[in-house]
Amino acid sequence: MKKPPQSRSSVRHAIKGSLCVLVLSAASPSAAQEFNSCGKLESRVFHITARGLACEEAKEVAQAYDDMLNDKSSFPSTKVPMEVRGFSCRSRSVGYESYKVRCTKGRQVIEFDWGV
Repeated sequence: MKKPPQSRSSVRHAIKGSLCVLVLSAASPSAAQEFNSCGKLESRVFHITARGLACEEAKEVAQAYDDMLNDKSSFPSTKVPMEVRGFSCRSRSVGYESYKVRCTKGRQVIEFDWGV
């Protein structure tokens, strides 16, 4: 039994659809990267995760963040981001003296919990 001939426009739509899938799936390899669990520090920083960079660098940034707060004898600001080693770090309060912190630099992302 013969299949009915397909019109040129339906073939073009099928090709365009296939190309869209290919382009979207290969658009950004770092977008598909998952967060790596990097552990904690001996300071007030724990549950460190990193995407797009090594855990060692993520821990260094998290430690520098904590050191900056320690030098100022302050808590994270939920209004003004902190600049730490080229990363922009934003925090949000999640409880009494507990914060979720997210630091970004381009596609590199570090997330951690900070608390007393």
